[in-house]
Amino acid sequence: MKNYTHVLGVSLAIDQKEPVDKFFWILITDFDAANFIIISETDDRYPAYLINSAAVEEKVMSFIESSRRKFAATLMTHTS
Repeated sequence: MKNYTHVLGVSLAIDQKEPVDKFFWILITDFDAANFIIISETDDRYPAYLINSAAVEEKVMSFIESSRRKFAATLMTHTS
């Protein structure tokens, strides 16, 4: 996880008809040493982490591009 700057979090409300409830863009530096974090709606960081569903595609595409670049760099290092 430390190879990335953010994690895309998904809040699920499994008792609802539409279980995907909210999305969060969380800095990995905010996780504890066990890679764990608990966020509630009363947490000061909650509004900063919360993203609207329209932004999810942008965040996922950013993650894919970042991963692709890192993979290509790793590949170049091992084949040189």
